[in-house]
Amino acid sequence: MHGRRQGTLNAMPQEPPNHDSLLDFLRGGILGPIQLGMPTTDLRKEFGDPDDVSIDERIWLYGSQESVNIQVAFYNNQVSGVSIYFWGLSDVSRIPTALIASQWTITGRSRVKEFTDRMDGEEIEWRILEELTFDEQLCVALRSGVLCLWSNVPESEKLQKIILTPDTLRA
Repeated sequence: MHGRRQGTLNAMPQEPPNHDSLLDFLRGGILGPIQLGMPTTDLRKEFGDPDDVSIDERIWLYGSQESVNIQVAFYNNQVSGVSIYFWGLSDVSRIPTALIASQWTITGRSRVKEFTDRMDGEEIEWRILEELTFDEQLCVALRSGVLCLWSNVPESEKLQKIILTPDTLRA
């Protein structure tokens, strides 16, 4: 990412207090209003300007590079990927309010067992994706096409990122 831009988040109607947009993403592959194929203009209407952009402007970042952030990738001016990164601090305060990040029950501190038990309880099908699981990484693939990647180091097991792209739909 390069060049810092100040986000101008639109005021969005709040969901009920028990709404968990991240759980919805895991279940159905749609994060709040963000979905694959969505035009860039619609994303900007929903969330305003991104906090940061890549040099080629094909990846927009909402949040902070030092904390939890959402990165949206584009191809032909349409959303081609959505990633949630759990870096460093678990601060979700800069995530767009339309996603109600404060209600997320899965965080960067969620362990694999805790996560898979939660998926079972929510009746969300999952499996370990062997081709993306190796030495220091473990990948859980969900029926929705969403992939969840953990550092696979027992003493510091940590959810690193959750991603959805057209490629992950085939995983």
